[in-house]
Formats: sequence, structure tokens, C-alpha cells
Amino acid sequence: ADDLKQIQYKYYFRGKYVQAIEALRTFLARTDIGEAETITAREFLAASYILSGAPDLGREQYVKIFAINELYAGPDPAVFKAEVIEVYDSARDEVAAARLRNAPEGDPVKAAAAVPETKSSKPIYKKWWFYAGLAAALVVVGAATSKEEEPEKIPVASTGTVSVGVQVR
Repeated sequence: ADDLKQIQYKYYFRGKYVQAIEALRTFLARTDIGEAETITAREFLAASYILSGAPDLGREQYVKIFAINELYAGPDPAVFKAEVIEVYDSARDEVAAARLRNAPEGDPVKAAAAVPETKSSKPIYKKWWFYAGLAAALVVVGAATSKEEEPEKIPVASTGTVSVGVQVR
């Protein structure tokens, strides 16, 4: 675990993706690492491939992760860039399609279980359309509750004369 963290901080987080790829491939060749470490290493290897300009090799790493753990939820959007998440999404869709093609016919429960769960990259309150809808709702409510005042009608004399009554005592 310490070796993997050193690779992450020494190479990946500093943008040295080629060195990260070499170090992670060497790390994955070891026989003394567990499943969780293997998945984490493949995650960073996939991201390094993607960010170094080889998204197909990154997608292959995600497919290998799904072979290890069918319920893999994907890379953390707080840690990985949007390009990495996009490639993960395409790999997830590719794996789901392959599982559906290979699912036994007539068993919808197994076919549904073969599709991995999708994970939203952002909470709903961080989506742009949430605020656009909220603003539109406020405009509609404001328009419905505001009264358009009619100007007072002032009686107008038809002759154009003014008469004043005064009483003197």
C-alpha cells in the first residue's frame, strides 16, 4: 500500500504519466498485492494512460477491473479528471453490453444483475440545469403573484370649465 501511494504522489499527481505507467506496471507484476490494491493500481494506470493520450489502453484497464470486481463503482470524480470519468463510462457501457449479449436467454433477473450500477458524477444540486429550473420556477411564481395595478380613472369634465364655490359671511 505504501509503494502504491508513493507512485501516486511521486508520479501521477505531479503529471508524470509516463513514469507512473512504468511504475504501476511494475507494481502490478508483483504477486504479493491484494485485490483492493490491484484495483486501485489499475485505476491509476488507466488514468495515466488516458491522460498521456492513450484512452484505449485506459479503457482496457477498466475492463480488467470489472473482471476482478463486477460491482466496481468507478473512479472517484473528486480525484480523477473528467476525461478519465468519460473513458470509465464508455468502458462500463462496453462491459454492460457484453454482459447483456452473453446473458442466458429467458432469465431477466440475471440479465438485469449483469448491468453494473451507474454512479452520478455530481449531486443534483451541483448540476447547471437544477439552478436553471429553480430560476424559471421563481420567475413563474413571481409573475403569478404580482398584481398589475390599473391606473386610477380620474373624472374629466367635458366642458373644460372649473367652478369654485365660496361662501362669505
